[in-house]
Amino acid sequence: MLAFALTAWGQAPPAEPPAAPIPAPTIAPAPVYNYTGQPIVLEAHCADAELNDFGLTCSEDEPCPVYLELAAIEPAGSKVFVAGNFHSETATLWSLLAVSEDEGRSWSEPSARLRGVALDLVQFPNAATGYVAGRTAGALARDPFLLRTTDGGKSWKRLPLFEEGAVGLIEGLHFESATQGTVAVDRGRPGAGRYATLESSTGGDAWTVREASATQPRPAAGTAAAGWRIAVDVASKSFRIERREGNAWHKAAAFAVAAGACRPEPRPAAVEPPPGQLHY
Repeated sequence: MLAFALTAWGQAPPAEPPAAPIPAPTIAPAPVYNYTGQPIVLEAHCADAELNDFGLTCSEDEPCPVYLELAAIEPAGSKVFVAGNFHSETATLWSLLAVSEDEGRSWSEPSARLRGVALDLVQFPNAATGYVAGRTAGALARDPFLLRTTDGGKSWKRLPLFEEGAVGLIEGLHFESATQGTVAVDRGRPGAGRYATLESSTGGDAWTVREASATQPRPAAGTAAAGWRIAVDVASKSFRIERREGNAWHKAAAFAVAAGACRPEPRPAAVEPPPGQLHY
């Protein structure tokens, strides 16, 4: 009543203490993988959700191994990118995009792993702008797309080529500049339009068909990674990242093929009644 009366008489009520600031959410830093001479292991485990979605038959006693596959490598200024996927013996589980800024001594993942997706090609026409070709994996490749960065790989935008669910695989990727480029696509259907070359002058935001045919065209020129390559090391069961120095190739890093396993999630143990207690 007193506070009401003071307000009614024109006096301001006591000021409320300022609200405590809301702390900013804590974002865990992206993991960094250091190459120390032994192949880097990129962990990729899966559980019930993946077992159901990908039709995997795995058990705790017999888990399904997960493997890494590297498909493409590309330098971009002082950085080098590698792309590929994680897969079981029967299904592609996630995509992988990794980058090193110190010639292979350490690596991080600048883009989140995409579920059920494989990345096949990488090209950077300059140090800032780059493109990665990907598709949803399955019995037939579908939903072909590009990932585009304009800030040297810090952020990426997904650019679909066709409507959702369309069958297709990007087999060639060549950008002459940051915005002008072409892709060669296998539409996976017989007939005159199976193989198509699409071109864009908008950095992949829009595409037009340059040509289409029933025969596979030659691969686009200019897609080889200058001075870098991926090699398979059978002895260590790894992918070697090699850099050319003069006329020789030298190992800069290595990634283990074995990447984890898929197994069912642990089930809660049954609770036994105390001794002497009856239960029905």
